Amino acid sequence: MPNFLQYLPFLLFFSTSVSIGQPSYQFDFSFPLKSSVQKSLAWAGGLNSPQINNFDLDGDGIDDLILYDRDNNQLKTFIWREDHYEFSPESALPFPTDISGWLLIRDFNQDGRPDIFTKQLFGISVYENTSSGGNLSFELVADPLISLSSGIFQNLQCSSTDIPVIQDIDADGDLDILVYNFAVGGFVRQHENFSMDRTGVAGLDFELVSKNWGTFEECDCQHYAFNGEGCGQAPLKIEHVGGKSLTLVDLNNDGLLDLLAGHEQCPELYFLPNTGTPEQALFESFEAPFKGINFPFYPTAYQVKLYGSEKPSIIASSNILDDETLDIDFQNTVWLLETSNGDLELTSTNFLQGEMLDFGSHASAVAMDWDQDGLKDLIVAAQHPSQNAKSAAQLFWLKNTGSNTAPQFEMQSNPPIDLSMLNRTFPQLQVFDYDGNGQEDLLINVHSEDQRRKELYWVKSGGSLSDLNPISIEFPTNQHIRASDNFYFYRKEGKVNLVIARTEGRLELWEVNQNQAILINKSFLGIEDDFTKAKPDICIFNYEDDFTLIKTDLSGNISWIQNIHQEPQFYPHLWSTNETSTAFRLGEGNHLNPVFWETHAMPYLLLGQKSGGLLWLKPGTENQQAWEVNCYPNPVNKGSEITIYSNQNAEVHLYNMAGQALIPAFKIFAFQEENYPIKLQEGLYLLSFKSERGIITKKIVVD
Repeated sequence: MPNFLQYLPFLLFFSTSVSIGQPSYQFDFSFPLKSSVQKSLAWAGGLNSPQINNFDLDGDGIDDLILYDRDNNQLKTFIWREDHYEFSPESALPFPTDISGWLLIRDFNQDGRPDIFTKQLFGISVYENTSSGGNLSFELVADPLISLSSGIFQNLQCSSTDIPVIQDIDADGDLDILVYNFAVGGFVRQHENFSMDRTGVAGLDFELVSKNWGTFEECDCQHYAFNGEGCGQAPLKIEHVGGKSLTLVDLNNDGLLDLLAGHEQCPELYFLPNTGTPEQALFESFEAPFKGINFPFYPTAYQVKLYGSEKPSIIASSNILDDETLDIDFQNTVWLLETSNGDLELTSTNFLQGEMLDFGSHASAVAMDWDQDGLKDLIVAAQHPSQNAKSAAQLFWLKNTGSNTAPQFEMQSNPPIDLSMLNRTFPQLQVFDYDGNGQEDLLINVHSEDQRRKELYWVKSGGSLSDLNPISIEFPTNQHIRASDNFYFYRKEGKVNLVIARTEGRLELWEVNQNQAILINKSFLGIEDDFTKAKPDICIFNYEDDFTLIKTDLSGNISWIQNIHQEPQFYPHLWSTNETSTAFRLGEGNHLNPVFWETHAMPYLLLGQKSGGLLWLKPGTENQQAWEVNCYPNPVNKGSEITIYSNQNAEVHLYNMAGQALIPAFKIFAFQEENYPIKLQEGLYLLSFKSERGIITKKIVVD
């Protein structure tokens, strides 16, 4: 407990800034789904390139799973419930927002609370797990991590495309780090942790002790150099192009840590048996592919404890970022090897994926009455494996066999339109009355054959491939919808409007008149280029007598803008109200569409994810619960206690009248009253509460 209020008199009054009454949403997994294979995780969004770690998310002593999907930069959390893993996306919300490149969960200070290691711009960031009382929290303690090298402290570098080893290699009680040479690759560097040796307490005291750990060099796919041979004498010379992964596991039970290695440009997972000693690793040969693990690109191994398994399992998944070759089957990129009869055996090629609606990658979905039975079905588009082994744009139909108040869906075996016959890629969908006859049509856009522009089509409900109508819009010279842009059509007062979300971040408003595009506003709603909010995607709908625009971008944040043609109201975050009010962060590459069910005035949000699946967000209360803070009694007697309360997680600051901070800021958790002793002189002070919702400041009087 911080012993704060013990300093001096007066303080400055700060303005209060807090969003009240903004829309809020929550995850919804309630829609029943019937398919040929049971989908217990149907609405979990799919997986492409997950990095897998154990983490006890609910404090029950059982290791759960936290996955960082590198391909769409999203954390996904799964909690073990009785006999299965349950998708728990709200469990990911307390984690740091700047996890990037790779994620390893390791307990660096051996306090029983696992900490976070991740890539940052200048090396490696470390977040200490500071959770207490069932509230998950983290504090940045190294940014970047440093290591002593040749008598100089330097950033401990690791490429964003590599995955290092972070574990106790020398069995002395603290974590060591192995990483490929950042500059030229090939050799593995050993950064030994000396914190136990020097202080007796596990910490982050690193020193570079070897530039060639294990005495081997990685040269190229299927080629390693051993015993000082060097890649110049091996068949191919190393070029450090693409990422490399390292995983240490004792695979042959000889007490030595063996190596599982992957390379971004290689399909095989490599096994290098350790023939050295516990003190000095030595590698003299390799086998590939290990246990038949062979992806088109970058298999990476993780040792994971699964509930019910006596021994840790090995999960190998693709660690690729963007499949530019279209060769990867993203429905089968998580391979599980479990111990059976003393040996590892492949038991699944789609661990967790097989329980999800996972269509491949780059999913987009709409709700419309496809078979004209009065019920809204789901039409899904995705980049999907095709018969020629390359992935291509394809459509899927989930028929509504329930009602428009209680939908339930059944996966149909045949696509509504066999879009793969177009031989196009990266499809996206929108429902829009294109021909103006008062009935919903399906808009489909795909990347052109040269991958430079969008191709647009429209079709009526129930149509076939032959019914696809191309849309041709003439733009001014040097203007068009690029393949990397997104867009949304809507009608206002009989006119067709088009908002283009440029990949650089800006929004442009166009009017389309007889297929002629006229630029109305090149920075619509004041939204201009912003690299931190690049690759935006939008949807627009009519709500409360005007139009609302919802936007997401590469940050994973969702923003909401009401009354876009009158007096726009900007809400920078869409809030999750599943358990506590926290802003959604759902990764990059999401495609948004609104779905109006008869049960709600506000739309559901249907997100097609880059990871190939779907997420539902359900409207919460139309007005989000106001942020409330309190401190009492006020005035408070010197020498007594003051009680502080907030219904949101917050950071608390104490200032005097001159605006000087009197103590370090400290955190309080939502809905928990905390008592603090008053050791201040008589006078006026300012207690400032800061959260993602803004700042609230309270005057307190000590007498």
